[in-house]
Amino acid sequence: MAISNLKKGLFIKEEDMAQKSVQVLMTLPPEERDSGVKEVLYKFCTESAEQFVQGEVQCQGSPFADLPRAHFFNEMLLINLWMIDKVFNKYKPELVAGIHQHYSGMPPDMPDRISGMARRFKTYHNEWDDYTGHQDLFGIKAGGLLFRSKNGYPVNEVSFRIISYSEESIAVLKKIRKAFREAKLIAAPDNA
Repeated sequence: MAISNLKKGLFIKEEDMAQKSVQVLMTLPPEERDSGVKEVLYKFCTESAEQFVQGEVQCQGSPFADLPRAHFFNEMLLINLWMIDKVFNKYKPELVAGIHQHYSGMPPDMPDRISGMARRFKTYHNEWDDYTGHQDLFGIKAGGLLFRSKNGYPVNEVSFRIISYSEESIAVLKKIRKAFREAKLIAAPDNA
């Protein structure tokens, strides 16, 4: 199954990503570190999305196998950007805004893209349940957006894979956040 391969590959590899990233970022002049942090996190988003998509597309029997690859990648990238927002926004909102800007670029339809991304993030924030830990609604909503429908796809399997991926990614991002805080690359929020 692609999820177990993802856990073995991406997340074991990412375990020391935080420390390696800190080591590299600390070699930068202080005025370049914010930009470096933004690049590290954006790279995490794109590489994680690509690795998940590739693993699922190559996995025999994957419910994602027939999705258009560009659409699948873009949706997973948006989920990753949402996770960055979730994990880092209260620590460094300008960092999160910079990562969103990096994603959006400067196309003519940028306001529409930013508005669409904001709507998607609101949906994910509303469906993610930190209190009970039950992420079924999040998985179903994300699956519906991936498959552009509310039915006609294996809801339970898709939801499980998206939830597993997201929970593992958030855990890795929290480790990265901790390493960045310890290195004083990001500060604790005012209310912490």
